[in-house]
Amino acid sequence: QTDLKNLYAIGETAHTGLHGANRLASNSLLECLVFGQAAARDILNQSPKSTIKLPLWDASRVTDADEEIISAETFLAVLIDKDGTEEILLEKNKDMRMPIASISKLMTALVASGQYRPEEVIVFSENTLNGKGLSGVYHTGDSFYFSDILQTLLVGSHNEVASLLAEKVGTAKFVSIMNQKTRKLGLEETFFVNVTGLDTATSSDKINSSTASDVAELVRYLEESRPDILSVTGQKQFELFDVNKKFVAKIINTNSLVREDDLPFHIIGGKTGETPRAKQSLVTVVIAPCGGRIIGVVLGSQDRFGDMKMLFRQVEDSREWNCGI
Repeated sequence: QTDLKNLYAIGETAHTGLHGANRLASNSLLECLVFGQAAARDILNQSPKSTIKLPLWDASRVTDADEEIISAETFLAVLIDKDGTEEILLEKNKDMRMPIASISKLMTALVASGQYRPEEVIVFSENTLNGKGLSGVYHTGDSFYFSDILQTLLVGSHNEVASLLAEKVGTAKFVSIMNQKTRKLGLEETFFVNVTGLDTATSSDKINSSTASDVAELVRYLEESRPDILSVTGQKQFELFDVNKKFVAKIINTNSLVREDDLPFHIIGGKTGETPRAKQSLVTVVIAPCGGRIIGVVLGSQDRFGDMKMLFRQVEDSREWNCGI
């Protein structure tokens, strides 16, 4: 019979060996030890009726050290109640301006939706396909309906689609309209220099940037005023056909959370982003336990999906969700 102290040690080792560093990076040490004990019990073929009792996870024991597990430089979880009331549930540096990478495409989609009709045909030009960060899906002369190409922008985060949508009025004017829209929405710390969110040529150049607070406000606007845009981002995948109904590609959502079933809340939509300067970013909208919405934002992350999971788990544990009758 292995004593409890040794079982903890074996459990931690077994946990690391069997389940890798990801769980260590996304859960508290206590959870790791609890999980490790279970792994050790399996390894040692101990009886399920063992008298060793595993400690239960207690949300009240979350400490500052646990919260540091969220790698993002800035994060925010805000509850939008059914009556529209906002309540900040968790935050860190929520008003610090950060690069937002492809989260920018939410504004690109919003502006483009005011310039194109759903059934309008858009044709890829050679110039559009000479940019950076291409998906490789499209060829010069390919034609698509705007309603379809918008989905590839939001689901697949295709940079050439963002560039294509800006061609109608010219990229410079399109970016100017994006910045006008931010001011109209009161997003005072948000600024765009391009339609894709890609890093600029040198590290000293300006870059698409915002704050967790502004990103949350933009997504709230989309959820309330343009749910047709936000709902697109909740798809697991999208099959793209050209105007001649020829199948072109299956576009997989860059937000892997929409394909997971172990999250505490149901996802409505969101958007990913990642560049060397921005690191990883993610905004996600979920249904709150008692109705309304919760918007989560992580910027400057080393592990955006792990961070968002941890953020929502801490939100779930932060209160008694007593919804009444």
